[in-house]
Amino acid sequence: MGNTYTNYNVTTFNDIDLELFLLTEILKLKSLHYGYFKKGEKANPQTFPLAQRKYTKTLLRWIPKGVKTILDVGAGIGDNAQALADKGYHVTAVTPDKNHKKFYDAIKNKKITFVNSTFESFWADKKFDLILMSESQNYFDTDIGFQQCVKNLHDKGYLFVSGKFRKKKNGAFNNVTNLEKEYKQKAKDYGFSLLKEKDITQNVLPTLEFIDTIHREYALPGMQMIDTYIKKHSPLKVKIMKFIFRKQIKEFDFLYNYFKEHFDPDHFKDNLRYLRLLFQYRK
Repeated sequence: MGNTYTNYNVTTFNDIDLELFLLTEILKLKSLHYGYFKKGEKANPQTFPLAQRKYTKTLLRWIPKGVKTILDVGAGIGDNAQALADKGYHVTAVTPDKNHKKFYDAIKNKKITFVNSTFESFWADKKFDLILMSESQNYFDTDIGFQQCVKNLHDKGYLFVSGKFRKKKNGAFNNVTNLEKEYKQKAKDYGFSLLKEKDITQNVLPTLEFIDTIHREYALPGMQMIDTYIKKHSPLKVKIMKFIFRKQIKEFDFLYNYFKEHFDPDHFKDNLRYLRLLFQYRK
């Protein structure tokens, strides 16, 4: 049996995807994925957008010769799709978020077809040369994902996955549903042979260090300052507010713990690997 998909796979808080909200609304970035850094490079507000573009640039190098049509699963706001289309590929960009359409309308590239759909529900009247999952393979049931790949790929077509995998089963990173070893075995069971693999954990870690710095140096001190001020000047109001907003406080505790877990570089390294995997499908 495959992993069961639940809302916890998507890191939501009051129906907001936390990571997407942080990247687009707080940091004002034009990409939703990690940055790719060389050894020794540090992330800051100036280098991070450049590293995101490098992530996409290095992604394109993995596309095998002969590929013409690409299904971009979980295509986000379209930066990967645009880069692929600029290289001459015909891209079908699939995303379940209807709000992403405005980004594709702005791109105005005839080689990109936008489809507002989950991958589980996606249907096409043609098959593709390659399916790309850039940081999206953890958002749906693994078996259903492979079944959809089989339906939508040409024989000898490719599946290219770039994203996070858990090293072992434990209580950490429950929203990262795929264990590396199990995912590779399941791919084999569905007729996918692994052609190429690369661990780019060290290349993406500065992304976490960057966000963790923002969290520690700006968000936490601000929250602590407000908390100290209110407690000092109106302790009775604090007690009343804690009672009235006890549900919201619980949710904010979850939010705090989420960021503490997911943007701690050492915790990431202990539990996850960020991999690029290129498979080929044979009937």
